[in-house]
Amino acid sequence: MGLKNVRNSEDARSANLNKKHNLRALSLNWDDDITKDNLPDNVEEILDGLQPHPNLKELTIRSYPGLKFPNLMDNLSALKCLEVRCCPNLEHLPRGLKNLVTLERLELSNCDSLTSLPATGLQGLSSLTSLSIINCKKLSCLSDGVKYLTALQDLYINGCPEMMSWPEDIQHLNRLRSLRIWSCPNLLYLPDGLRCLHKLKTLEIEDCQHLERRCKKDIGEDWPKIAHVPQILIHHLIWNPHTC
Repeated sequence: MGLKNVRNSEDARSANLNKKHNLRALSLNWDDDITKDNLPDNVEEILDGLQPHPNLKELTIRSYPGLKFPNLMDNLSALKCLEVRCCPNLEHLPRGLKNLVTLERLELSNCDSLTSLPATGLQGLSSLTSLSIINCKKLSCLSDGVKYLTALQDLYINGCPEMMSWPEDIQHLNRLRSLRIWSCPNLLYLPDGLRCLHKLKTLEIEDCQHLERRCKKDIGEDWPKIAHVPQILIHHLIWNPHTC
């Protein structure tokens, strides 16, 4: 759904998205050329007026120019997939994120102003199995709220140059099967909690200079944390720790 001609909350409400009970997937797309300098005063009201019906399963928000989300997600009790893409001004994820108890997949990409995930806003995501964070240039940490993602199976982090550390409680992700970390050159170490993730089957590290050094087989400082993982791919080298 292109929003080029939606100028105010009345235009947004006239779409009657909250009455479309058969709508299963929705994509809300703004113009790419809107910046902080020409940001409409009512952009959050417009997004609020686009409240979908609670039956919605998949939601993509692309190029939203606002600094934060209003109450759009408070009532999306059936949502399974949420993608937030190319929102360069977005500083905070919505408070309603914690209400998405059926959410299975979350992707955040090209959100250049996002600095961290919410510490408390993740605690309701008890069904989340896949989390992807891609090209979020200012993201410095995942936040301690990650410990609530106990159903998570796949964690993918790519292109986050400001990320330097991990939350302490990553051992609570005891269903994690795949961890991929690409292009995070300032990430200094792997968390100790990885030792406890006995279901972790695949670890990929690419273009992360500190991690590549610390994860060298048998000699790296972080190798004991990952030696139990069946398949390890580090900078194009595939290692199976259980073979000679």
